[in-house]
Amino acid sequence: MTYPPHNNPPTPPPGYPQQPPYPGQQTPPPGFAPPQTPPPGFAAPQTPPPGFAQQPYPGQYPGQPQYPGQAQYPGQQPYPGQPGYPQYPGQPGGQPTSAGTAPIAGLLALVVGVCFGGTVVNFLVDGGLEYLSDVPAGLLFLEIGRLAVAVLGVIGGIMLFTRSRAGVALSIIAAVVALVSVVLEPVALGADFSLFGKYLEAVFGFSSAYSAFLAIGIIASALTILFAALPSTTRAMRQKAPTYGPGY
Repeated sequence: MTYPPHNNPPTPPPGYPQQPPYPGQQTPPPGFAPPQTPPPGFAAPQTPPPGFAQQPYPGQYPGQPQYPGQAQYPGQQPYPGQPGYPQYPGQPGGQPTSAGTAPIAGLLALVVGVCFGGTVVNFLVDGGLEYLSDVPAGLLFLEIGRLAVAVLGVIGGIMLFTRSRAGVALSIIAAVVALVSVVLEPVALGADFSLFGKYLEAVFGFSSAYSAFLAIGIIASALTILFAALPSTTRAMRQKAPTYGPGY
Protein backbone atom coordinates (compact mmCIF):
# COMPACT_ATOMS: atom_id res chain seq x y z
CA MET A 1 0.00 0.00 0.00
CA THR A 2 1.43 3.34 -0.99
CA TYR A 3 0.69 6.78 0.51
CA PRO A 4 -0.25 9.72 -1.55
CA PRO A 5 2.61 12.05 -2.38
CA HIS A 6 1.36 14.80 -0.06
CA ASN A 7 1.63 12.52 3.00
CA ASN A 8 5.30 11.74 2.50
CA PRO A 9 7.93 13.68 4.55
CA PRO A 10 9.53 16.63 2.78
CA THR A 11 12.51 15.69 0.71
CA PRO A 12 15.72 17.53 1.68
CA PRO A 13 17.38 19.68 -0.95
CA PRO A 14 19.94 18.03 -3.13
CA GLY A 15 23.39 17.90 -1.54
CA TYR A 16 22.15 17.88 2.05
CA PRO A 17 21.72 14.41 3.54
CA GLN A 18 18.82 13.92 5.88
CA GLN A 19 19.91 13.71 9.54
CA PRO A 20 18.92 10.41 11.08
CA PRO A 21 16.81 10.60 14.25
CA TYR A 22 18.30 9.95 17.67
CA PRO A 23 17.67 6.61 19.24
CA GLY A 24 14.21 6.64 20.72
CA GLN A 25 13.30 9.92 19.07
CA GLN A 26 9.95 10.00 17.36
CA THR A 27 9.63 11.51 13.99
CA PRO A 28 7.45 14.65 14.10
CA PRO A 29 4.41 14.74 11.94
CA PRO A 30 4.71 16.56 8.66
CA GLY A 31 4.75 20.35 9.07
CA PHE A 32 5.85 20.35 12.73
CA ALA A 33 9.31 21.27 14.13
CA PRO A 34 11.31 18.71 16.11
CA PRO A 35 10.72 18.70 19.88
CA GLN A 36 13.00 20.91 22.06
CA THR A 37 13.72 18.14 24.54
CA PRO A 38 17.48 17.48 24.63
CA PRO A 39 18.67 14.08 23.64
CA PRO A 40 18.95 11.40 26.32
CA GLY A 41 22.07 11.83 28.50
CA PHE A 42 22.08 15.61 28.30
CA ALA A 43 20.82 17.77 31.25
CA ALA A 44 18.69 20.82 30.82
CA PRO A 45 20.80 23.98 30.28
CA GLN A 46 19.01 25.88 33.08
CA THR A 47 20.09 23.43 35.76
CA PRO A 48 23.32 24.63 37.61
CA PRO A 49 26.28 22.24 37.55
CA PRO A 50 26.48 19.75 40.42
CA GLY A 51 28.25 21.20 43.50
CA PHE A 52 27.43 24.79 42.67
CA ALA A 53 24.60 26.53 44.52
CA GLN A 54 22.37 28.90 42.67
CA GLN A 55 23.46 32.51 43.06
CA PRO A 56 20.89 34.23 45.34
CA TYR A 57 21.15 37.75 43.93
CA PRO A 58 23.27 39.62 41.42
CA GLY A 59 26.75 40.63 42.45
CA GLN A 60 26.63 39.10 45.95
CA TYR A 61 28.15 35.76 46.89
CA PRO A 62 26.84 33.84 49.89
CA GLY A 63 28.69 35.00 53.02
CA GLN A 64 30.29 37.99 51.32
CA PRO A 65 30.44 40.97 53.82
CA GLN A 66 28.87 44.28 53.03
CA TYR A 67 31.54 46.99 53.06
CA PRO A 68 30.81 50.65 53.88
CA GLY A 69 29.89 52.64 50.82
CA GLN A 70 29.00 49.52 48.73
CA ALA A 71 25.75 49.96 46.86
CA GLN A 72 23.03 47.42 47.66
CA TYR A 73 20.86 45.85 45.03
CA PRO A 74 17.09 45.72 45.45
CA GLY A 75 16.21 43.09 47.98
CA GLN A 76 19.79 42.64 49.15
CA GLN A 77 20.23 42.43 52.92
CA PRO A 78 23.37 43.79 54.67
CA TYR A 79 25.80 41.34 56.11
CA PRO A 80 24.72 40.60 59.70
CA GLY A 81 27.10 41.57 62.47
CA GLN A 82 29.24 43.86 60.33
CA PRO A 83 30.60 46.56 62.69
CA GLY A 84 30.61 50.15 61.56
CA TYR A 85 33.82 52.14 61.39
CA PRO A 86 34.20 54.76 64.17
CA GLN A 87 33.96 58.41 63.26
CA TYR A 88 37.10 60.24 64.28
CA PRO A 89 36.82 63.90 65.29
CA GLY A 90 38.12 66.50 62.92
CA GLN A 91 41.71 67.52 63.27
CA PRO A 92 42.42 71.05 64.39
CA GLY A 93 43.71 73.59 61.91
CA GLY A 94 47.06 73.47 63.41
CA GLN A 95 49.10 72.53 66.36
CA PRO A 96 49.83 75.42 68.71
CA THR A 97 53.41 76.61 68.30
CA SER A 98 55.77 76.84 71.25
CA ALA A 99 56.46 80.34 72.59
CA GLY A 100 60.07 79.41 73.36
CA THR A 101 61.87 81.86 75.64
CA ALA A 102 59.65 84.82 74.74
CA PRO A 103 57.59 84.67 77.97
CA ILE A 104 60.79 84.60 80.07
CA ALA A 105 62.18 87.62 78.23
CA GLY A 106 58.85 89.40 78.63
CA LEU A 107 58.77 88.73 82.37
CA LEU A 108 62.33 89.98 82.79
CA ALA A 109 61.53 93.14 80.81
CA LEU A 110 58.62 93.81 83.15
CA VAL A 111 60.96 93.42 86.14
CA VAL A 112 63.36 95.93 84.57
CA GLY A 113 60.57 98.45 84.08
CA VAL A 114 59.25 98.04 87.62
CA CYS A 115 62.67 98.22 89.29
CA PHE A 116 63.96 101.29 87.48
CA GLY A 117 60.59 102.95 87.82
CA GLY A 118 60.92 102.24 91.53
CA THR A 119 64.28 104.04 91.67
CA VAL A 120 62.66 107.16 90.19
CA VAL A 121 59.82 107.04 92.72
CA ASN A 122 62.28 106.49 95.58
CA PHE A 123 64.42 109.38 94.37
CA LEU A 124 61.44 111.74 94.32
CA VAL A 125 60.17 110.60 97.71
CA ASP A 126 63.52 110.83 99.49
CA GLY A 127 64.67 114.05 97.88
CA GLY A 128 61.34 115.82 97.78
CA LEU A 129 59.90 117.69 94.85
CA GLU A 130 60.85 121.03 96.40
CA TYR A 131 64.53 120.15 96.07
CA LEU A 132 64.46 119.32 92.35
CA SER A 133 65.94 122.72 91.54
CA ASP A 134 69.00 121.82 93.62
CA VAL A 135 69.55 118.44 91.89
CA PRO A 136 72.49 118.39 89.46
CA ALA A 137 71.42 118.47 85.82
CA GLY A 138 73.23 115.20 85.08
CA LEU A 139 71.42 113.35 87.86
CA LEU A 140 68.10 114.85 86.78
CA PHE A 141 68.56 113.66 83.20
CA LEU A 142 69.62 110.28 84.58
CA GLU A 143 66.34 109.91 86.44
CA ILE A 144 64.38 111.00 83.36
CA GLY A 145 66.18 108.29 81.40
CA ARG A 146 65.26 105.71 84.02
CA LEU A 147 61.65 106.80 83.79
CA ALA A 148 61.82 106.10 80.05
CA VAL A 149 63.36 102.70 80.89
CA ALA A 150 60.36 101.92 83.09
CA VAL A 151 57.89 102.77 80.32
CA LEU A 152 59.78 100.89 77.58
CA GLY A 153 60.34 97.87 79.81
CA VAL A 154 56.66 97.48 80.68
CA ILE A 155 55.48 98.00 77.10
CA GLY A 156 58.17 95.70 75.68
CA GLY A 157 57.39 92.97 78.20
CA ILE A 158 53.69 93.03 77.36
CA MET A 159 54.44 92.93 73.63
CA LEU A 160 56.71 89.92 74.13
CA PHE A 161 53.82 88.05 75.72
CA THR A 162 51.72 88.82 72.64
CA ARG A 163 54.60 87.73 70.34
CA SER A 164 55.05 91.13 68.77
CA ARG A 165 58.40 91.67 67.06
CA ALA A 166 58.60 95.22 68.38
CA GLY A 167 58.60 93.82 71.91
CA VAL A 168 62.08 92.35 71.40
CA ALA A 169 63.53 95.69 70.33
CA LEU A 170 61.82 97.68 73.08
CA SER A 171 62.91 95.24 75.78
CA ILE A 172 66.54 95.23 74.64
CA ILE A 173 66.60 99.05 74.38
CA ALA A 174 65.15 99.39 77.87
CA ALA A 175 67.70 96.96 79.33
CA VAL A 176 70.67 98.63 77.61
CA VAL A 177 69.63 102.14 78.71
CA ALA A 178 69.13 100.84 82.25
CA LEU A 179 72.67 99.43 82.41
CA VAL A 180 74.11 102.64 80.95
CA SER A 181 72.31 104.67 83.62
CA VAL A 182 73.95 102.54 86.32
CA VAL A 183 77.39 103.12 84.83
CA LEU A 184 76.82 106.89 84.54
CA GLU A 185 75.29 107.43 87.97
CA PRO A 186 78.61 107.86 89.87
CA VAL A 187 79.68 110.42 87.28
CA ALA A 188 76.31 112.23 87.59
CA LEU A 189 76.83 112.38 91.37
CA GLY A 190 80.23 114.03 90.87
CA ALA A 191 82.28 111.04 92.00
CA ASP A 192 85.39 109.75 90.28
CA PHE A 193 84.82 106.83 87.93
CA SER A 194 87.53 104.91 89.73
CA LEU A 195 85.10 104.52 92.62
CA PHE A 196 82.66 102.54 90.47
CA GLY A 197 83.61 99.31 92.25
CA LYS A 198 82.64 100.71 95.64
CA TYR A 199 79.44 102.05 94.09
CA LEU A 200 78.47 98.53 93.00
CA GLU A 201 79.30 97.19 96.45
CA ALA A 202 76.91 99.71 97.97
CA VAL A 203 74.22 98.86 95.41
CA PHE A 204 74.41 95.08 95.95
CA GLY A 205 74.57 95.57 99.70
CA PHE A 206 70.78 96.10 99.66
CA SER A 207 71.20 98.74 102.35
CA SER A 208 68.16 100.71 101.16
CA ALA A 209 65.14 100.38 98.91
CA TYR A 210 66.93 102.43 96.26
CA SER A 211 69.92 100.08 96.19
CA ALA A 212 67.61 97.02 96.18
CA PHE A 213 65.72 98.35 93.15
CA LEU A 214 69.02 99.01 91.37
CA ALA A 215 70.53 95.60 92.18
CA ILE A 216 67.50 93.64 90.99
CA GLY A 217 67.17 95.91 87.95
CA ILE A 218 70.81 95.34 86.93
CA ILE A 219 70.44 91.54 87.07
CA ALA A 220 67.10 91.63 85.24
CA SER A 221 68.52 93.92 82.54
CA ALA A 222 71.41 91.57 81.76
CA LEU A 223 69.08 88.57 81.59
CA THR A 224 66.58 90.47 79.44
CA ILE A 225 69.23 91.17 76.81
CA LEU A 226 70.27 87.51 76.88
CA PHE A 227 66.81 85.95 76.55
CA ALA A 228 65.43 88.54 74.12
CA ALA A 229 68.34 87.97 71.74
CA LEU A 230 68.06 84.16 71.75
CA PRO A 231 67.05 82.55 68.40
CA SER A 232 64.14 80.77 70.08
CA THR A 233 62.68 84.14 71.09
CA THR A 234 63.04 85.62 67.62
CA ARG A 235 61.48 82.49 66.07
CA ALA A 236 58.52 82.80 68.41
CA MET A 237 58.03 86.38 67.24
CA ARG A 238 57.69 85.14 63.63
CA GLN A 239 54.96 82.71 64.65
CA LYS A 240 51.45 83.82 65.43
CA ALA A 241 49.94 82.88 68.75
CA PRO A 242 47.41 80.00 68.45
CA THR A 243 43.83 81.11 68.07
CA TYR A 244 40.86 79.04 69.11
CA GLY A 245 37.30 79.21 67.92
CA PRO A 246 34.21 79.62 70.08
CA GLY A 247 33.79 77.03 72.78
CA TYR A 248 37.44 76.91 73.89
